[in-house]
Amino acid sequence: MSGAGEFAHVQIIQQHCMYLVDNLQLNWSLLVEFEVVSAEDAQYIAAENSSYAQNYMLLKLLISRTRDIFLKFLEYLKKTQMYIYTYLFRGQSYIRYCLLHLQNILSPT
Repeated sequence: MSGAGEFAHVQIIQQHCMYLVDNLQLNWSLLVEFEVVSAEDAQYIAAENSSYAQNYMLLKLLISRTRDIFLKFLEYLKKTQMYIYTYLFRGQSYIRYCLLHLQNILSPT
């Protein structure tokens, strides 16, 4: 499947990059458990000496990954940092539309 929805996660990350870099509190074992990152990626990123650098590297990684990985990241946020998940849904209407579209793909009715 390709089209506008295919890269909506890139636009969401770019739109909210600074907020995410400043506010994410990462739990590497949960990110691995949610299959957002591999154990090797988690170890590599966690070696960075600041949370800012770790968050930035994670976002760069998510941009290069598929929409499905981003959906797993959203699920991780929903379970661990609901305030960030909610913040993403309060964005501009286009971003909100993209998120809702992605959520419908994840859990169709």
